[in-house]
Amino acid sequence: MLYNYGGSRYNGYGIGTPRLGIPDLKINDGPQGFRWDEKNDTATYFPAGVKIGATWSVDAAYKWGETMAKEYHAKGANVQLGPALNVHRIPINGRNFEYVSGEDPILGKILAKPIVEGIQS
Repeated sequence: MLYNYGGSRYNGYGIGTPRLGIPDLKINDGPQGFRWDEKNDTATYFPAGVKIGATWSVDAAYKWGETMAKEYHAKGANVQLGPALNVHRIPINGRNFEYVSGEDPILGKILAKPIVEGIQS
């Protein structure tokens, strides 16, 4: 069962099944970093996905994913919602800044793997 865990640092929460070795899911949104806005806590605002895409750098993409995942893990989350890999098709879409691939699907193909590997590392 998934639900929003109101008042917590997670955007979603799923109850695990201990007898099967499945932990609770502590889900946090934010393809640019951990979403949390309490005064007594901090979160790093990472570069927008489109900026990582603009580098065309596999190494930068890997490091971006790896560094975000370290912060998510340190804050207790075990599911990161991201990266965002849509292709920009509608220029007025307010979420285009999140998408690594920009308007180029080949770029998304090149960068998706190192980002996910960085997160999973």
